[in-house]
Amino acid sequence: VQTCALPICINVRTQSKVSFRFEYKTKRDLALNISNAQVTELNSKDWSTEVSFTKGNFKLPFKSQGRTITVKNDLTFRLNMSVTNNLTIQRKINEVNTVTNGNYNFQLRPNVSYVFNKKLSLQFYFERNTNTPYISSAFPRATTRFGIKVLFDLAQ
Repeated sequence: VQTCALPICINVRTQSKVSFRFEYKTKRDLALNISNAQVTELNSKDWSTEVSFTKGNFKLPFKSQGRTITVKNDLTFRLNMSVTNNLTIQRKINEVNTVTNGNYNFQLRPNVSYVFNKKLSLQFYFERNTNTPYISSAFPRATTRFGIKVLFDLAQ
């Protein structure tokens, strides 16, 4: 059994609260089966990126009993995106190579969060995940989620 892996990662954060992260990973596994002269190869490549921006003292107005109340706190925008590509190939001597498993997966996850205070924050999120198989016996899938989260911390 032979295994090779290559990870690359870059993290950058500026003074103006903009951050960027990029990660690339590749992996290849080979296994030899002597009884049937067959080599199984598993290839995996995936990359992911995240971009975020924080705006300090963002003004958010509320109307309460005819009055306008303005709160100033941090607003954070974050965008995560990743692509994963997995492939399994059966290789035999004097025969055609056969793809036996694998898929292409894409994920997109933007969200916006607003921190009211140390205990209360509000988050708007969206998630999209698509999965496309490389073999005909599996079906493509896609899921979408979106919503609002209210996070309240009970710890002191």
